[in-house]
Amino acid sequence: MSFEALKNNIQREKEIVEKLKEVFGMPSQDDKSFEKKKEMAKSLMNQLVILNDSFPEILDNIKMAKELPKMEFVEDKWKKTSQRETDLINVSYENIGSEKINLTLRKKDKERFLKELNIEESSLKRIKKSMKVETEKPVMQFKKPSKYVAISNRIFLSLSTKIAGNEFFSGLKKDIKKSNLQIILGSYISVILFTTLLSFFASIFILILLMIFNVGLEYPFISLVSEGFLMRFLKLFWIIFAIPVAMFFLMYFYPSIEAKSLRGRIENELPFVIIHMASIAGSGIVPYQIFKVIVMSEDYPYTSKELTRLINQINVYGYDLSTALRNSAMQSSSEKLAELLNGMSTTINSGGSLSDYLRKKADNAIFEYNLERQKYNKTAETFMNIYISTVIAAPMIMMLMMIMIKMTGFSDLSLSFLTLVMALSVALINVIFIAFLHLRQAER
Repeated sequence: MSFEALKNNIQREKEIVEKLKEVFGMPSQDDKSFEKKKEMAKSLMNQLVILNDSFPEILDNIKMAKELPKMEFVEDKWKKTSQRETDLINVSYENIGSEKINLTLRKKDKERFLKELNIEESSLKRIKKSMKVETEKPVMQFKKPSKYVAISNRIFLSLSTKIAGNEFFSGLKKDIKKSNLQIILGSYISVILFTTLLSFFASIFILILLMIFNVGLEYPFISLVSEGFLMRFLKLFWIIFAIPVAMFFLMYFYPSIEAKSLRGRIENELPFVIIHMASIAGSGIVPYQIFKVIVMSEDYPYTSKELTRLINQINVYGYDLSTALRNSAMQSSSEKLAELLNGMSTTINSGGSLSDYLRKKADNAIFEYNLERQKYNKTAETFMNIYISTVIAAPMIMMLMMIMIKMTGFSDLSLSFLTLVMALSVALINVIFIAFLHLRQAER
């Protein structure tokens, strides 16, 4: 035996200790996963005992110098005596990562050790399958910019970098962070400028079409223009400026609109997120792992994005948990989530019970959620009555009035034109109601 055998056994014991730390750090989602963790931990500790039992024998066989052979006098001659048989045996196997490991054990412990290895591997596979550890998504995700963003940067990045520091874009920078658009300010300004440029060319094309064709609501809907070119141009030249300006401000305010929409979605998930966090905190897990479990869950897609940013501040930027909580609260689009994160930061700094704090927040959040749902249901009932009277009754009355006016000869409008106007009006009202209810749902 050599020092190599001793070194291999000690290295294996260090690996087992690291595995034990990893097992104890895994959150238990249910009783089954807890029992699997317990079984694996027991197997690892049994392996430690077997390896420890082999150390006295290994040390006894290590010699600092080569031992001289022992001689004895037999039948008038000196003969070498047989060496003492060792009780050790070499065991080689491949671990889960296909790495070959050589260990030295006592002969009687070989079968027991291999049995414990099988228990460890099977338990680890079952734990990973139940907790989806093998498919855990990375917290920090890097994405290549789209081709549209890449083209915008190629054309306008130098200009957008210069003007990004302007006070006009300070609010845009905050809105981009709150909306989780995953784009930096300079690149988004490049997208705005490129989109405005494309809309300028589109407005020229629209102007040319309108200079040639006349679009109306009566049949034929499209006809050639009969008035003079100059007069037509004076009526329509504003299109060249109106469309690009409208597109510029639409792109400028889009992150703000997206942040408001995201706020509604987060606050819809937040009561259930707090309940989940309170139940995890009650198990005594460290606060950092609470956020990791929520991010790994697929039940809260919008809140997970906010908490992913928090975890990245700890793992990537090296902030402590309290600082990361305050930074994430400042960048969050939801005031309620920001209040929760600030409260957790204060509780951790003051040494209070995070479990008690989250339990109280969960009770308040679910109470407020029920009140909001009741308000929303009442609002939906009110708008249903308005919808019925506006979309069903009003068009019928208006149509009858138009027909009566047409029959009396007070109007030159054709029946087909009146029908088209009423159909378009009903369609427009439906679109407005759907959009309004959708926005109200997002807010709630």
